[in-house]
Amino acid sequence: MASLISDVWKRTTVPNWKSLQTGLTVGDGSPPGPSTILYGAFPGDDGTGQTKTQMRARTCASFGVATLPVERIYNLGVFTAPPATGNHMVSFSFDPAQVASGVYDTQFENYVAALGSTRKFWLALNHEPEGDYPPANQIAGSRRFCDIVHANSGPNIKTATILMSSTLIGSTTNWLQWYPGDTYIDCIGWDAYYRPKTLRTPQAVYGAAFDAAASRGKPTIIGETGIGAVGHGGHLENPVGSGIYTDIDDSVYNTFVTDTVAYLNAKPPGAMEAICWFNVVKSDGNWTFDCQGYNHLTSRAIWAAAVQNSVQYA
Repeated sequence: MASLISDVWKRTTVPNWKSLQTGLTVGDGSPPGPSTILYGAFPGDDGTGQTKTQMRARTCASFGVATLPVERIYNLGVFTAPPATGNHMVSFSFDPAQVASGVYDTQFENYVAALGSTRKFWLALNHEPEGDYPPANQIAGSRRFCDIVHANSGPNIKTATILMSSTLIGSTTNWLQWYPGDTYIDCIGWDAYYRPKTLRTPQAVYGAAFDAAASRGKPTIIGETGIGAVGHGGHLENPVGSGIYTDIDDSVYNTFVTDTVAYLNAKPPGAMEAICWFNVVKSDGNWTFDCQGYNHLTSRAIWAAAVQNSVQYA
């Protein structure tokens, strides 16, 4: 791992962390304090059919760390234990009606109890449930799931929702039909992306998500973030309406990632807990900085600086 990290970082320069906060102010007009947000990633495949161990090694090398401060995990219908080190944002994929009936009680109890009391975990029953399950079923299943998590864990393990930020478009309350309630949920999570047609600034991408979480008095987590048109990671339709997709320019990556880190770091303490870059090549596009011919090294370095800084808070 060490030699791989060294080789990657010969090709790019990491910006000074403090430079990402230059000129920003908080509510009283003073510069923001050090951010304790955990920056990390989903370590996905690079398009070559990697093993999970290889995915983690590649992603850690890309961001210059031995272990991600926070890693996104998708337990799709399984109870696979997370790695023995690091902090993790985990979602499952079970029919919430069955969860509500108690079918999986023992498996969830054992899974949560095995996580221990030292590392940080954010646990969500289902990722992006909108459209997959009736809201009433999702709420019933999530409530039982959250009760199990709280009964078998300490303060290092938090319950969460992970919804699509697009659910907030046109309505600030529609998302509540999938929300189990304040007594069940510790953090409110979203998947939020730069979209070439409309969502181009950090405020446009993340602002509504922060507002929704704040309206319930909860901190925000971002389970996925990245750059690209819907279903076209790393690409935009050019010209609009043509059905032709081309690579998004490197300058867009540089501006958006730089502005995003500064924007998030300027949030009040406790408003934001963790965020993961969707670092994968899959059927709906290339969401990485540096795989399959992508060479967004400057923006990768900006994200890596945030990842490396947050190691101290992991």
